[in-house]
Amino acid sequence: MSYCRWSSEDSNCDVYVYEDFFGGWTTHIAERRKKSDFNPSTNTTIEEWGDGYTDIPLQYAGESFNDPTPGKCADRLESLRAIGYIVPQYAIDALRDEQSGSEPPK
Repeated sequence: MSYCRWSSEDSNCDVYVYEDFFGGWTTHIAERRKKSDFNPSTNTTIEEWGDGYTDIPLQYAGESFNDPTPGKCADRLESLRAIGYIVPQYAIDALRDEQSGSEPPK
């Protein structure tokens, strides 16, 4: 099960987070993100826009981590968000709920 993917939030998510089959909770951090003002329906040429993505100039871009518990993974996501990554709150909340053993809200 994934907690969030790069396609989450209309492809405005910088992390892909899931419980790993081999153990732990894995976080992959994107190297690039969608340009916030990219709009393919405008008359802008592809050369002016490139591919609609830009490099993420933050520490850990392109790296992956594996945490032993969902709580540690939630801590990591909060620290990534604090330095500028786009991380959905619902992913952090779901990991905290899993750590505490409670059911996520429906």
